[in-house]
Amino acid sequence: MTQITIDPETANKLRESVVEVDLCTPDGEVLGRFQPTTLQPTPHQLCPPVGDDEIRRRFREDSGRPLSQLLDELEGR
Repeated sequence: MTQITIDPETANKLRESVVEVDLCTPDGEVLGRFQPTTLQPTPHQLCPPVGDDEIRRRFREDSGRPLSQLLDELEGR
């Protein structure tokens, strides 16, 4: 991999970023993408798509099909 040394001001901007950043020329041409080594998950990624009550309800629910039946269907039996 080739390394390119950047100026301290740009380094500070990139260091403060917690999301991916497009690197562009002054006229707007996208050269590439910078991904921070400490990329943080977004709040959406941290929260389950359903609430705690719904998760508990689903655990109590006695429904579904046996794994063998699902596998048979997937294999076309």
